[in-house]
Amino acid sequence: MDINSLKKEQEKLAEKIQIRDITSKIKTIGGLNVTITNNTVIASIVVCDYNTFEILEQQTYTTETKIPYIPGFSSFRIAGAAIEIFYKLNLRPDILLVEGPGILHESRLGAASHIGILLNYPVIGVSKNPVKGQYENHKIFINNELRGFKIETKEKSNPIFVSPGHLVGIIKSLEIIKHCIRLNHKLPEPLHLAHKLSNKTKKELRINL
Repeated sequence: MDINSLKKEQEKLAEKIQIRDITSKIKTIGGLNVTITNNTVIASIVVCDYNTFEILEQQTYTTETKIPYIPGFSSFRIAGAAIEIFYKLNLRPDILLVEGPGILHESRLGAASHIGILLNYPVIGVSKNPVKGQYENHKIFINNELRGFKIETKEKSNPIFVSPGHLVGIIKSLEIIKHCIRLNHKLPEPLHLAHKLSNKTKKELRINL
């Protein structure tokens, strides 16, 4: 892979990110999980009612990755599968949660921002991995810019890291994620459900983790 070309593409996409508040009422919300095991990409998406989290639709998609893992550019490995599964949906959610960072990324283009730009869709990123930055209580700054938040969601469990991906405000992102947290689940409910669906698919494919 040409790292310089990837970096230029990353910078080009990052310039398109828009952080702004959603004005319409949220009725449905989606959770997207994309994992790679033994070069197999497994994408799972779940659409829920925003208030009850009743599952309204779910889809899975598998493919093979042709892009090797390169630190800082992992979103390029999963973006294609994310787009494919999103367009399989009959019911598209008002907002999408993606397991991965949004602007809480050195280049501002984490997986959630990358996918949000390609879909031109409101997306929030939720990551389980800490990032380098300046931490002030629950706020996280990178280059003196507020990029996201650290949230403790489950007792005796590591925190999650929340940031807007595209077409969502930063404070609104935090509010939405807090609304989606359910007792004893580390991830917000739509992502928890998508993660479960991915695990089920892995077992069906008999992939050893």
